[in-house]
Amino acid sequence: MSTFVLTDSAIERALMPGLDVAAPADFTSRVSAAIATQPRRSRSWVRWAIGWPRMAPAATRTLLLLLLLLALLVGAIAVASVQRRAPANGVLIIARNYELVAIDPDTSTSRSLLETGGLISGVARSEDGSLISFWTETRAGFTLEVVGADGNGRRVLAADVAPAPVANEQIDVWSGDRRFLASGVLVGRNENRILLVEVSSGEAHYIGPPGAANPLWSPDGRWLAFTYPVDGRSVLAVMRPDGSDLARVGGDLGDFDAAGTNNWSPDGVWVYFGAQRDSFSESHIYRANVAGQFSERLTTDQRSAAPALSPDGTKVSYANWRSDTLRDLKVMDADGAHQSLVLEDANNLGWSNDSEFLLTEWRPTKPPYELLIIQPDGTGRKTLMSFEFGCGGPCVASLGWGQPRP
Repeated sequence: MSTFVLTDSAIERALMPGLDVAAPADFTSRVSAAIATQPRRSRSWVRWAIGWPRMAPAATRTLLLLLLLLALLVGAIAVASVQRRAPANGVLIIARNYELVAIDPDTSTSRSLLETGGLISGVARSEDGSLISFWTETRAGFTLEVVGADGNGRRVLAADVAPAPVANEQIDVWSGDRRFLASGVLVGRNENRILLVEVSSGEAHYIGPPGAANPLWSPDGRWLAFTYPVDGRSVLAVMRPDGSDLARVGGDLGDFDAAGTNNWSPDGVWVYFGAQRDSFSESHIYRANVAGQFSERLTTDQRSAAPALSPDGTKVSYANWRSDTLRDLKVMDADGAHQSLVLEDANNLGWSNDSEFLLTEWRPTKPPYELLIIQPDGTGRKTLMSFEFGCGGPCVASLGWGQPRP
Protein backbone atom coordinates (compact mmCIF):
# COMPACT_ATOMS: atom_id res chain seq x y z
CA MET A 1 0.00 0.00 0.00
CA SER A 2 1.33 3.42 -0.94
CA THR A 3 1.97 6.01 1.73
CA PHE A 4 -0.30 9.10 1.72
CA VAL A 5 1.36 12.18 3.26
CA LEU A 6 -0.73 15.28 4.14
CA THR A 7 1.52 18.17 3.14
CA ASP A 8 0.76 21.87 2.97
CA SER A 9 1.22 21.91 -0.79
CA ALA A 10 -1.17 19.01 -1.18
CA ILE A 11 -3.83 20.76 0.82
CA GLU A 12 -3.39 23.99 -1.13
CA ARG A 13 -3.67 22.12 -4.45
CA ALA A 14 -6.80 20.32 -3.26
CA LEU A 15 -8.45 23.55 -2.09
CA MET A 16 -7.49 25.64 -5.08
CA PRO A 17 -10.57 26.21 -7.27
CA GLY A 18 -10.52 25.30 -10.92
CA LEU A 19 -7.91 22.53 -10.69
CA ASP A 20 -8.76 19.03 -11.87
CA VAL A 21 -7.77 17.14 -8.75
CA ALA A 22 -8.83 13.50 -8.41
CA ALA A 23 -8.74 12.45 -4.78
CA PRO A 24 -8.18 8.77 -3.87
CA ALA A 25 -11.30 6.79 -3.05
CA ASP A 26 -10.28 6.54 0.58
CA PHE A 27 -9.24 10.22 0.74
CA THR A 28 -11.25 11.02 3.89
CA SER A 29 -9.86 8.12 5.93
CA ARG A 30 -6.32 8.84 4.78
CA VAL A 31 -6.63 12.51 5.73
CA SER A 32 -7.82 11.49 9.19
CA ALA A 33 -4.93 9.09 9.61
CA ALA A 34 -2.42 11.64 8.35
CA ILE A 35 -3.70 14.26 10.77
CA ALA A 36 -3.42 11.76 13.63
CA THR A 37 0.23 11.07 12.81
CA GLN A 38 1.28 14.71 12.32
CA PRO A 39 3.89 15.98 14.81
CA ARG A 40 2.38 17.88 17.76
CA ARG A 41 2.34 21.57 16.91
CA SER A 42 3.06 24.42 19.25
CA ARG A 43 0.01 25.75 21.11
CA SER A 44 1.09 29.33 20.51
CA TRP A 45 -1.90 31.45 19.54
CA VAL A 46 0.39 33.65 17.51
CA ARG A 47 1.53 30.72 15.34
CA TRP A 48 -2.08 29.52 15.03
CA ALA A 49 -3.23 32.95 13.96
CA ILE A 50 -0.54 33.09 11.28
CA GLY A 51 -1.09 29.55 10.06
CA TRP A 52 -4.87 29.23 10.21
CA PRO A 53 -5.47 30.01 6.51
CA ARG A 54 -3.42 26.94 5.60
CA MET A 55 -4.88 24.59 8.23
CA ALA A 56 -8.58 25.48 8.05
CA PRO A 57 -10.84 23.93 5.39
CA ALA A 58 -12.27 26.31 2.80
CA ALA A 59 -15.77 26.31 4.33
CA THR A 60 -14.39 27.16 7.76
CA ARG A 61 -12.24 29.95 6.40
CA THR A 62 -15.19 31.37 4.49
CA LEU A 63 -17.38 31.25 7.59
CA LEU A 64 -14.76 32.96 9.72
CA LEU A 65 -14.23 35.66 7.12
CA LEU A 66 -17.96 36.30 6.94
CA LEU A 67 -18.13 36.56 10.74
CA LEU A 68 -15.23 39.01 10.69
CA LEU A 69 -16.92 41.14 8.03
CA LEU A 70 -20.16 41.08 10.02
CA ALA A 71 -18.33 42.23 13.15
CA LEU A 72 -16.71 45.08 11.20
CA LEU A 73 -20.08 46.09 9.77
CA VAL A 74 -21.71 46.12 13.21
CA GLY A 75 -18.81 48.17 14.54
CA ALA A 76 -19.09 50.66 11.68
CA ILE A 77 -22.82 51.08 12.32
CA ALA A 78 -22.17 51.62 16.02
CA VAL A 79 -19.52 54.24 15.29
CA ALA A 80 -21.80 55.96 12.79
CA SER A 81 -24.63 56.08 15.31
CA VAL A 82 -22.30 57.70 17.83
CA GLN A 83 -21.14 60.22 15.25
CA ARG A 84 -24.73 61.09 14.28
CA ARG A 85 -25.85 61.48 17.86
CA ALA A 86 -27.29 64.94 18.45
CA PRO A 87 -24.82 67.40 19.96
CA ALA A 88 -25.41 68.85 23.40
CA ASN A 89 -28.17 71.44 23.69
CA GLY A 90 -25.81 74.27 24.55
CA VAL A 91 -26.90 77.83 25.20
CA LEU A 92 -29.86 79.64 23.68
CA ILE A 93 -28.92 82.73 21.66
CA ILE A 94 -31.42 85.58 21.43
CA ALA A 95 -31.41 89.11 20.01
CA ARG A 96 -32.29 91.94 22.35
CA ASN A 97 -32.36 95.11 20.25
CA TYR A 98 -28.66 95.83 19.61
CA GLU A 99 -27.31 92.99 21.70
CA LEU A 100 -26.73 89.25 21.36
CA VAL A 101 -27.51 87.42 24.60
CA ALA A 102 -26.68 83.82 25.60
CA ILE A 103 -29.04 82.04 28.01
CA ASP A 104 -28.06 78.84 29.83
CA PRO A 105 -31.20 76.62 29.85
CA ASP A 106 -29.94 74.66 32.86
CA THR A 107 -29.50 77.68 35.14
CA SER A 108 -31.64 80.34 33.38
CA THR A 109 -28.70 82.74 33.68
CA SER A 110 -27.89 85.09 30.80
CA ARG A 111 -24.82 86.97 29.62
CA SER A 112 -24.11 89.48 26.88
CA LEU A 113 -22.11 88.14 23.94
CA LEU A 114 -21.96 91.11 21.63
CA GLU A 115 -23.23 94.65 21.19
CA THR A 116 -23.61 96.00 17.67
CA GLY A 117 -24.29 99.34 16.09
CA GLY A 118 -27.45 98.08 14.42
CA LEU A 119 -30.71 96.37 15.27
CA ILE A 120 -30.17 92.59 15.33
CA SER A 121 -32.50 90.08 13.65
CA GLY A 122 -32.39 86.68 11.97
CA VAL A 123 -30.29 84.94 14.64
CA ALA A 124 -29.30 81.37 13.78
CA ARG A 125 -26.94 79.00 15.57
CA SER A 126 -24.97 76.20 13.90
CA GLU A 127 -26.02 72.75 15.07
CA ASP A 128 -22.92 72.28 17.21
CA GLY A 129 -23.37 75.75 18.72
CA SER A 130 -19.92 77.00 17.72
CA LEU A 131 -21.05 79.73 15.30
CA ILE A 132 -23.84 82.31 15.29
CA SER A 133 -25.14 84.18 12.27
CA PHE A 134 -27.31 87.29 12.41
CA TRP A 135 -28.42 90.37 10.48
CA THR A 136 -27.80 93.95 11.56
CA GLU A 137 -29.81 96.88 10.29
CA THR A 138 -28.39 100.40 10.23
CA ARG A 139 -29.05 103.50 8.17
CA ALA A 140 -26.62 102.12 5.61
CA GLY A 141 -28.73 98.98 5.13
CA PHE A 142 -28.68 95.31 6.14
CA THR A 143 -25.55 93.29 6.83
CA LEU A 144 -25.24 89.51 7.28
CA GLU A 145 -22.61 88.64 9.90
CA VAL A 146 -21.17 85.69 11.80
CA VAL A 147 -19.50 85.44 15.20
CA GLY A 148 -18.13 82.69 17.42
CA ALA A 149 -20.14 81.31 20.33
CA ASP A 150 -17.88 83.24 22.72
CA GLY A 151 -18.68 86.55 21.00
CA ASN A 152 -15.31 86.78 19.27
CA GLY A 153 -14.34 86.66 15.60
CA ARG A 154 -17.17 88.80 14.29
CA ARG A 155 -17.06 89.31 10.52
CA VAL A 156 -19.29 90.24 7.60
CA LEU A 157 -20.64 87.67 5.13
CA ALA A 158 -22.00 88.08 1.60
CA ALA A 159 -20.39 91.46 1.04
CA ASP A 160 -19.74 90.48 -2.60
CA VAL A 161 -23.41 90.16 -3.57
CA ALA A 162 -25.05 92.78 -5.79
CA PRO A 163 -27.72 93.91 -5.40
CA ALA A 164 -27.22 93.64 -1.67
CA PRO A 165 -29.66 91.26 0.07
CA VAL A 166 -32.19 92.46 2.61
CA ALA A 167 -33.24 90.44 5.66
CA ASN A 168 -36.66 88.87 5.13
CA GLU A 169 -37.55 87.58 8.60
CA GLN A 170 -37.03 84.04 7.35
CA ILE A 171 -34.90 81.51 9.17
CA ASP A 172 -31.26 81.29 8.12
CA VAL A 173 -30.11 77.67 8.19
CA TRP A 174 -26.66 76.13 8.59
CA SER A 175 -25.50 73.05 6.75
CA GLY A 176 -24.58 70.19 9.09
CA ASP A 177 -20.86 70.60 8.39
CA ARG A 178 -21.01 74.38 9.11
CA ARG A 179 -19.57 75.14 5.66
CA PHE A 180 -22.62 76.91 4.27
CA LEU A 181 -25.43 79.17 5.33
CA ALA A 182 -28.67 79.33 3.35
CA SER A 183 -30.76 82.44 3.82
CA GLY A 184 -34.13 83.56 2.51
CA VAL A 185 -33.72 87.20 1.52
CA LEU A 186 -35.29 90.02 -0.47
CA VAL A 187 -33.52 91.50 -3.50
CA GLY A 188 -34.38 94.12 -6.09
CA ARG A 189 -38.04 95.04 -5.88
CA ASN A 190 -38.85 92.86 -2.89
CA GLU A 191 -38.36 89.59 -4.73
CA ASN A 192 -37.75 86.46 -2.63
CA ARG A 193 -34.44 84.72 -3.35
CA ILE A 194 -32.24 82.15 -1.63
CA LEU A 195 -28.74 83.31 -0.75
CA LEU A 196 -26.09 80.59 -0.36
CA VAL A 197 -23.06 81.70 1.65
CA GLU A 198 -19.73 79.93 2.06
CA VAL A 199 -18.98 80.76 5.69
CA SER A 200 -15.17 80.47 5.62
CA SER A 201 -14.67 82.83 2.68
CA GLY A 202 -17.81 84.94 3.08
CA GLU A 203 -18.56 84.57 -0.63
CA ALA A 204 -22.21 84.23 -1.63
CA HIS A 205 -24.53 83.92 -4.61
CA TYR A 206 -28.22 83.45 -5.32
CA ILE A 207 -29.57 80.01 -6.18
CA GLY A 208 -32.91 78.64 -7.28
CA PRO A 209 -35.71 80.20 -9.29
CA PRO A 210 -36.99 83.73 -8.68
CA GLY A 211 -39.40 83.76 -5.76
CA ALA A 212 -37.63 80.89 -3.95
CA ALA A 213 -37.82 81.16 -0.16
CA ASN A 214 -37.64 79.23 3.12
CA PRO A 215 -34.54 77.09 2.42
CA LEU A 216 -33.90 73.97 4.51
CA TRP A 217 -30.90 71.60 4.33
CA SER A 218 -31.39 67.85 4.01
CA PRO A 219 -29.66 65.74 6.71
CA ASP A 220 -26.90 64.67 4.30
CA GLY A 221 -26.40 68.21 2.99
CA ARG A 222 -27.03 67.18 -0.62
CA TRP A 223 -30.40 68.93 -1.04
CA LEU A 224 -32.22 72.09 -0.12
CA ALA A 225 -35.99 72.06 0.32
CA PHE A 226 -37.73 75.37 -0.36
CA THR A 227 -40.92 77.00 -1.62
CA TYR A 228 -41.47 79.00 -4.77
CA PRO A 229 -44.42 80.25 -6.85
CA VAL A 230 -45.82 78.28 -9.77
CA ASP A 231 -48.92 79.52 -11.61
CA GLY A 232 -49.94 81.67 -8.67
CA ARG A 233 -49.49 78.90 -6.05
CA SER A 234 -46.66 78.38 -3.59
CA VAL A 235 -45.28 74.85 -4.01
CA LEU A 236 -42.74 72.72 -2.16
CA ALA A 237 -39.60 71.70 -4.07
CA VAL A 238 -36.02 70.48 -3.64
CA MET A 239 -32.80 71.29 -5.48
CA ARG A 240 -29.07 70.72 -5.19
CA PRO A 241 -27.03 73.39 -3.38
CA ASP A 242 -25.83 74.61 -6.78
CA GLY A 243 -29.45 75.06 -7.91
CA SER A 244 -29.56 72.02 -10.20
CA ASP A 245 -31.98 69.05 -10.25
CA LEU A 246 -34.98 71.12 -9.18
CA ALA A 247 -38.04 68.95 -8.51
CA ARG A 248 -41.47 69.63 -7.05
CA VAL A 249 -42.10 67.17 -4.21
CA GLY A 250 -45.21 68.42 -2.39
CA GLY A 251 -47.72 66.93 -4.79
CA ASP A 252 -51.16 68.41 -5.41
CA LEU A 253 -52.33 70.50 -2.44
CA GLY A 254 -55.49 71.71 -4.15
CA ASP A 255 -56.16 75.33 -3.26
CA PHE A 256 -53.63 75.31 -0.40
CA ASP A 257 -50.30 77.16 -0.62
CA ALA A 258 -47.14 75.76 0.92
CA ALA A 259 -46.39 78.23 3.71
CA GLY A 260 -42.75 77.23 4.28
CA THR A 261 -40.43 74.33 4.95
CA ASN A 262 -39.84 73.39 8.57
CA ASN A 263 -37.91 70.12 9.00
CA TRP A 264 -36.54 67.09 7.17
CA SER A 265 -36.96 63.71 8.83
CA PRO A 266 -33.59 62.32 10.00
CA ASP A 267 -33.62 59.69 7.24
CA GLY A 268 -34.27 62.29 4.54
CA VAL A 269 -37.54 60.66 3.44
CA TRP A 270 -39.99 63.39 4.54
CA VAL A 271 -40.15 67.18 4.59
CA TYR A 272 -42.56 68.69 7.14
CA PHE A 273 -44.30 71.93 6.21
CA GLY A 274 -47.41 74.01 6.73
CA ALA A 275 -49.94 74.91 4.04
CA GLN A 276 -52.76 77.44 4.19
CA ARG A 277 -55.76 78.65 2.22
CA ASP A 278 -57.39 82.04 1.77
CA SER A 279 -55.19 84.25 3.93
CA PHE A 280 -54.95 81.78 6.78
CA SER A 281 -58.69 81.04 6.99
CA GLU A 282 -57.64 77.39 7.10
CA SER A 283 -54.21 75.92 7.70
CA HIS A 284 -52.84 72.40 8.16
CA ILE A 285 -49.57 70.57 8.68
CA TYR A 286 -48.31 68.20 6.00
CA ARG A 287 -45.34 66.03 5.31
CA ALA A 288 -44.07 65.48 1.77
CA ASN A 289 -42.47 62.25 0.60
CA VAL A 290 -39.48 63.48 -1.37
CA ALA A 291 -38.98 60.40 -3.56
CA GLY A 292 -42.69 59.76 -4.08
CA GLN A 293 -43.51 63.47 -4.62
CA PHE A 294 -46.76 63.36 -2.66
CA SER A 295 -47.93 64.86 0.66
CA GLU A 296 -49.86 63.57 3.67
CA ARG A 297 -52.04 65.87 5.76
CA LEU A 298 -51.37 65.33 9.48
CA THR A 299 -53.65 67.73 11.40
CA THR A 300 -57.44 68.06 11.62
CA ASP A 301 -57.87 71.35 13.51
CA GLN A 302 -59.02 74.39 11.57
CA ARG A 303 -55.79 76.34 11.85
CA SER A 304 -52.57 74.53 12.71
CA ALA A 305 -49.17 75.81 11.61
CA ALA A 306 -45.45 76.13 12.40
CA PRO A 307 -44.55 72.44 12.71
CA ALA A 308 -41.22 71.36 14.19
CA LEU A 309 -40.06 67.75 14.01
CA SER A 310 -38.01 66.62 17.00
CA PRO A 311 -34.36 65.87 16.07
CA ASP A 312 -34.90 62.17 16.84
CA GLY A 313 -37.76 62.14 14.32
CA THR A 314 -40.47 60.85 16.67
CA LYS A 315 -42.62 63.90 17.54
CA VAL A 316 -43.94 67.03 15.86
CA SER A 317 -44.69 70.17 17.85
CA TYR A 318 -46.90 72.82 16.32
CA ALA A 319 -49.07 75.84 17.07
CA ASN A 320 -52.85 75.64 16.96
CA TRP A 321 -54.82 78.89 16.65
CA ARG A 322 -57.99 79.15 18.74
CA SER A 323 -58.61 82.66 17.38
CA ASP A 324 -56.75 85.35 15.48
CA THR A 325 -54.74 86.19 18.60
CA LEU A 326 -54.79 83.04 20.78
CA ARG A 327 -52.73 79.95 20.05
CA ASP A 328 -51.75 76.79 21.90
CA LEU A 329 -48.64 74.61 21.78
CA LYS A 330 -49.49 71.04 20.76
CA VAL A 331 -47.58 67.87 19.91
CA MET A 332 -48.23 64.73 17.88
CA ASP A 333 -46.41 61.65 16.63
CA ALA A 334 -44.39 62.02 13.45
CA ASP A 335 -47.22 60.39 11.44
CA GLY A 336 -49.89 62.68 12.94
CA ALA A 337 -51.20 60.28 15.58
CA HIS A 338 -51.87 61.13 19.24
CA GLN A 339 -52.33 64.88 18.97
CA SER A 340 -52.29 66.46 22.43
CA LEU A 341 -52.01 69.83 24.18
CA VAL A 342 -48.71 70.82 25.75
CA LEU A 343 -49.43 74.38 26.93
CA GLU A 344 -52.21 76.89 26.34
CA ASP A 345 -51.45 80.45 25.19
CA ALA A 346 -48.04 79.48 23.87
CA ASN A 347 -46.29 79.46 20.50
CA ASN A 348 -43.84 76.96 19.03
CA LEU A 349 -40.13 77.83 18.86
CA GLY A 350 -38.70 74.37 18.21
CA TRP A 351 -36.83 71.61 20.03
CA SER A 352 -33.63 71.12 21.95
CA ASN A 353 -30.96 69.01 20.24
CA ASP A 354 -31.68 66.04 22.53
CA SER A 355 -35.43 66.12 21.73
CA GLU A 356 -36.24 66.41 25.44
CA PHE A 357 -37.53 69.99 25.59
CA LEU A 358 -39.63 72.40 23.61
CA LEU A 359 -38.90 76.12 23.53
CA THR A 360 -41.92 78.40 23.70
CA GLU A 361 -43.06 81.90 24.54
CA TRP A 362 -45.99 81.76 26.95
CA ARG A 363 -48.41 84.64 26.49
CA PRO A 364 -51.42 84.43 28.83
CA THR A 365 -54.28 86.94 28.73
CA LYS A 366 -52.35 89.32 30.97
CA PRO A 367 -48.59 89.68 31.55
CA PRO A 368 -46.10 88.73 32.74
CA TYR A 369 -45.11 86.66 29.71
CA GLU A 370 -42.35 84.05 29.76
CA LEU A 371 -39.76 82.50 27.51
CA LEU A 372 -39.56 78.92 28.79
CA ILE A 373 -38.71 75.31 28.05
CA ILE A 374 -41.11 72.46 28.66
CA GLN A 375 -41.22 68.73 28.01
CA PRO A 376 -43.70 67.49 25.37
CA ASP A 377 -45.90 65.90 28.05
CA GLY A 378 -46.32 69.30 29.74
CA THR A 379 -43.92 68.61 32.63
CA GLY A 380 -40.45 69.98 33.38
CA ARG A 381 -41.44 73.59 32.81
CA LYS A 382 -38.62 76.08 33.41
CA THR A 383 -38.67 79.86 32.91
CA LEU A 384 -35.67 81.26 31.06
CA MET A 385 -36.73 84.90 30.89
CA SER A 386 -39.72 86.83 32.21
CA PHE A 387 -41.36 89.93 30.70
CA GLU A 388 -43.22 91.61 33.53
CA PHE A 389 -44.95 94.28 31.47
CA GLY A 390 -45.69 92.15 28.43
CA CYS A 391 -44.77 92.83 24.82
CA GLY A 392 -46.73 94.31 21.92
CA GLY A 393 -45.46 91.60 19.56
CA PRO A 394 -43.26 88.58 20.24
CA CYS A 395 -41.05 89.23 23.25
CA VAL A 396 -38.23 87.29 21.59
CA ALA A 397 -38.54 87.62 17.83
CA SER A 398 -35.11 86.28 16.88
CA LEU A 399 -33.30 83.33 18.41
CA GLY A 400 -31.17 80.29 17.70
CA TRP A 401 -30.96 77.02 19.60
CA GLY A 402 -30.83 73.35 18.64
CA GLN A 403 -32.57 73.52 15.27
CA PRO A 404 -34.20 76.03 12.95
CA ARG A 405 -37.31 77.37 14.62
CA PRO A 406 -40.64 77.29 12.74
